[in-house]
Order: sequence, then C-alpha cells, then structure tokens
Amino acid sequence: MSSSSEFSFFQYVSNEQVFKALSTQHAGKAAGAVNIPRVKAIKSVAGYIVPSIAYLFNDTFRQGEFPLKW
Repeated sequence: MSSSSEFSFFQYVSNEQVFKALSTQHAGKAAGAVNIPRVKAIKSVAGYIVPSIAYLFNDTFRQGEFPLKW
C-alpha cells in the first residue's frame, strides 16, 4: 500500500486527455480473442469508455494506491 504523498506529483487527467491518448494509439498486428484488432476496438468505443477510464486513473491518484494488476 502506498501513501497518498507518493502520488501527489501526479496531475489529474481530463476526459479530453484520455480520449486523445486512446484515439492516437497506433494499430498493430495483434488481434484480440475474436480476431478484432484491440486498438481498433478501443478506438471505436473510446467515446463511451473515456469517463470511466479517467475516473479510474484519477481515483487511483486520489487514493494513492496503484492496483497490482495494472
């Protein structure tokens, strides 16, 4: 478990920043389990998942804990 002060140097991310990060990813050759390229799939749903992803990152920074599975 980390203390909040260890994460105090992080700046919160906006929905716009997350959207830009997701939409500017370069598609590779790796495909997902149903043979859909992961980047293409993420880009196609970015507008829907951005608020949740931004919330997860910001809550991680606020709590000062980084999930082990990340």
